[in-house]
Amino acid sequence: MKKIVLLSMLVGVVFVTTGCTHEKEEIAQFCAMNDGNWVADHNECEFIPQDTCEHAGGEFHECGSACRHQTAEDAKVRACTLQCVHVCKFSKEESIEKIPETEKSTTISTEQLIVLEENTDNLTLKVEYPKTGNAGLDELIKNFVMNWVNKFKETIGEEVISENWKNGFYITFEPFTYNEDIRTYKFKIVEFTGGAHDNMYFKTFTYDFANNKEIAFREMFQEEHNPLNTIVPLSQAQLTQTLGDSQMLLNGTAEEFKNYAHFAPTAEELLIFFPPYQVAPWAAGPQTVKLKWEDINVVLKLPFFLGNE
Repeated sequence: MKKIVLLSMLVGVVFVTTGCTHEKEEIAQFCAMNDGNWVADHNECEFIPQDTCEHAGGEFHECGSACRHQTAEDAKVRACTLQCVHVCKFSKEESIEKIPETEKSTTISTEQLIVLEENTDNLTLKVEYPKTGNAGLDELIKNFVMNWVNKFKETIGEEVISENWKNGFYITFEPFTYNEDIRTYKFKIVEFTGGAHDNMYFKTFTYDFANNKEIAFREMFQEEHNPLNTIVPLSQAQLTQTLGDSQMLLNGTAEEFKNYAHFAPTAEELLIFFPPYQVAPWAAGPQTVKLKWEDINVVLKLPFFLGNE
């Protein structure tokens, strides 16, 4: 069983005012306003939730093939991947005229929660990710999530290993705020394909909403300084207090920017996240380093630099 759920938070409502016509342009506009992808040749809107589709009078397909319109000639030049595409299909006579006026709306917000769930004979999947209202960040997050989902599905295939065992795939997220313009979303990815335990990974997106750009770890620091000269000793000292000395810790905190790729600036401190096996064995769990801004101020640049006082 598969389903897609849209749960709104901090919601603002924008009403469609185009009127009730039978023109395809109106359905296409409805699709676009709900962040769908309109396939004009086939009267289809991809990627919109089931309830939105059905309210619009469409027929919802939870797992349409990514290559459902591929011709035999097309197949000679490109292979079809095992991707599920949520498809809302309209007949030629269909129109959003069927929607009551109070339901003919699209909800947008500064924050929405998207939940994807799937339960098949060989897979349990649950993915949660935010829709922030910023098109640039939302595209980054959606691409990241769907790439992980599709890659995992391709890896496990469709074989059922046993009726008492399933693959598992889960994504959850946690938001962090530096100020009203800069926010971070930390994603935890958990995979299970057998073995003694899950595999866990992290991914963070730190975004400057005022300038509409993602902030990389290196961009927080002055170009003329190597921030790792300051950050590495602080991180190693903090982790050693709880984990003790180990070669895994030294390797996982070495002076390489890839070791510090998962981070979140908050009002009080800079958080750096380490998944299991980066600095400690699985049994020790994931680790977080917390660096006070004043302790790393010497290498920071605006807007993070505190000044010289």
